[in-house]
Amino acid sequence: MITTRPFRYLLLPVVVVIVLAACGGSNTDGSTDAAPADANPEVTSASDGDGGGTGSEADLEQAATGMFLAYLAGDHQTYYNLLSRSCRERLEFAAVDDHLTGRRFRAAGADIDLAALGVESVQISDSSGDSASVVLVLSGTSETFEESLPNDWVYEESGWHNDDCSNITEPQGGLAGYGTDRSDPVPHGGVTDINGWLFTVSYISPDDEELVVELGGEPAAGGNQLFNIQLNPSYNGVEASTILGDDLAFAMVNGSTIYGDDADCGSDDAAFLDMSLQVGPGDDLGFPLLCREVSAAHADTMLLRVTDLSSGTEYWFDLSES
Repeated sequence: MITTRPFRYLLLPVVVVIVLAACGGSNTDGSTDAAPADANPEVTSASDGDGGGTGSEADLEQAATGMFLAYLAGDHQTYYNLLSRSCRERLEFAAVDDHLTGRRFRAAGADIDLAALGVESVQISDSSGDSASVVLVLSGTSETFEESLPNDWVYEESGWHNDDCSNITEPQGGLAGYGTDRSDPVPHGGVTDINGWLFTVSYISPDDEELVVELGGEPAAGGNQLFNIQLNPSYNGVEASTILGDDLAFAMVNGSTIYGDDADCGSDDAAFLDMSLQVGPGDDLGFPLLCREVSAAHADTMLLRVTDLSSGTEYWFDLSES
């Protein structure tokens, strides 16, 4: 049973395999300054288009550093833009966004403070002017990120781009439509796209009465317990803004029993999901909690059901320990 506390309160290890991937690594509470706007500046002496230009090692150092800072800051668009043309042709932004989101969750689960990380130095080898191998020497951690292993970079489109993205894959079934089969729910840590909303369940605690009461909620009735999950919703739709409560509905489900109230176990604390919040494209809601009072007999085999109210499509998330 997963009983770690949510990231916004306390970071403890979660039951996850820690793989801190190379061309990857969207927001724990640890963050740092965003990557500088000139992380991959245009070099006026180089040719545009299909490469053929020559990039300086100083520009390569800046691009490689900027890419890692973009990961730390959750700036996934900057990170995606610093991938090579061949990587961007193979991977949609959503796949890279999913990859980086999962990477940050694994770092949080390993109790790594991303805000404390930095780049101490950049080591460049096998440089030919339009290709090179780069190793980042990181400060603030004893963990081995794959940026601290050799990464291939290429000079193209008037700038340096990371060409080492073989470990980033499209999500199972793609983001759109993933999780609509109740018998094949999105696993813990998986991401799916629900009408422009990207959702991940990042924390599961089937019996979390202490935290809920601490946040102003009511104790469970006899034979019940308070089931808490933590979501990471971000909005990537095309509308200028949307209202979560008008778009989506949430319930915890076991068999034919549906726990669909929106009271969040009696608490109106800001830690819980605010169904009235307006957001625009690219906005995220941090890591809000969602709580339901459920029968103790149901707690070990629970699913989260998220309904897209515009279409009636139901999406399912596994809330049991894997």
